[in-house]
Amino acid sequence: MFHTVLSAPEQHRILELVEGRNRQSAIDAVARLPFFWQLGIETVVIDMSWPYRKAVEHALPWARIVADKFHVIKTVDAAAQKVRIRHGRRVTVVGQDGGLARQNNPRFDPRMWRSRWLFMRRADKLTPAERAGLDQLFELNPEVGLAYWLKEAFASIYQAPNRSEAELRFDLWVHHVHQAGIPELISTWTNLQWWRQLILNYFDDPQTNAYAEGITNKIKVLKRRGYGHRNPHRYRHKVLAITPHPPAEPPPIA
Repeated sequence: MFHTVLSAPEQHRILELVEGRNRQSAIDAVARLPFFWQLGIETVVIDMSWPYRKAVEHALPWARIVADKFHVIKTVDAAAQKVRIRHGRRVTVVGQDGGLARQNNPRFDPRMWRSRWLFMRRADKLTPAERAGLDQLFELNPEVGLAYWLKEAFASIYQAPNRSEAELRFDLWVHHVHQAGIPELISTWTNLQWWRQLILNYFDDPQTNAYAEGITNKIKVLKRRGYGHRNPHRYRHKVLAITPHPPAEPPPIA
């Protein structure tokens, strides 16, 4: 059974928990909050989930919705990884095929396969030796190098000093994606275009789902320690008890 959890990072507590992970469950979770709490909500950070987006737009039409930075960057990074994987597969296979680990299977290019973690690392974190190794790989597979550059260019959008600069970087990135013509990244932009404004809302209020991810981990630990919970009401109270109880008159939620 999935649940929808509302949390307030600034107050370091869970606000509400309801069964389900869809539009109606999110609306129900917000409806359970006192009305003066709802009026105090200025920003809501969500994953790129259409049901949650529609729920927030319905229940809190005045709130600013921010697409979570981590999940947005992860989406673009995953698209670039797909390009690397595609170039790591060989069309023709010489020798034994099947029954071998991928890094030893002749169907896969070992240099490309072993570059996974290096490829995922941000450019400013690379050592000179690591950068040289990637450059050699990109010389053999220019499209992989282009995909790496595009994922790094997207990450740099979040380093913009303000929203105006971020919009310029975003538009430039979209232009380069279309010029590159890499299908994995074009497909990713096709999905991201519907979230553009929510991504840029981060620069109006730089909030993330980091606290919510920590709460999710605590809930998973609670489930494993309990080996399941038969009573949904008791389970709900256990989850709410993970963080301090809200005061009688909580401050506005940001």
